[in-house]
Amino acid sequence: MQVLTKAEAMEWLPRSGSEFDLRGDLAFRNGKNHVIAVPLPDKAHQLPYLANLLVTGSYDSPFVESLLLFTDWGAGGDVSNRVGFKLLQSMHADPQPLIEAPARLFGPNERIEAQSLLTLAILMGWDAYFIPITGNYFIFNSNDEFTDVVSNDDETHQRFLAALQDDWDGKEW
Repeated sequence: MQVLTKAEAMEWLPRSGSEFDLRGDLAFRNGKNHVIAVPLPDKAHQLPYLANLLVTGSYDSPFVESLLLFTDWGAGGDVSNRVGFKLLQSMHADPQPLIEAPARLFGPNERIEAQSLLTLAILMGWDAYFIPITGNYFIFNSNDEFTDVVSNDDETHQRFLAALQDDWDGKEW
């Protein structure tokens, strides 16, 4: 896992076919932007299972190079954020504060690390994007207690919709 600055993350983004628009939202440059909204699970122990599905696109797909970009982490307050920052630092000893290095780049053999950090983002209520290099989909986790799956093609959208409707109460919008 590499720790990246925001500038380095922005340099990586075009590899995934996505970019930030004028409002600051991530979107695909070409193709579709299908959205499935997924409410957070009721029980915290379910978060790693949801994160597992999200980082691979299905429970049994191989993991590919992916970027996790934290964009906001202040909603939880000082007590919550201190715990989150400590957990983040313990997962990868890096002295840079999150504001200076808000992105993590994962290689194909770092699925568990990616799943762990996405779980942390969801648990702490931090805004974060998880972006695989494939350009088929990305994830937006919001501090407003939902996660969006945005897909770039009908096949990826239908695959996620089938898994997320049945198991996670995901809804198209």
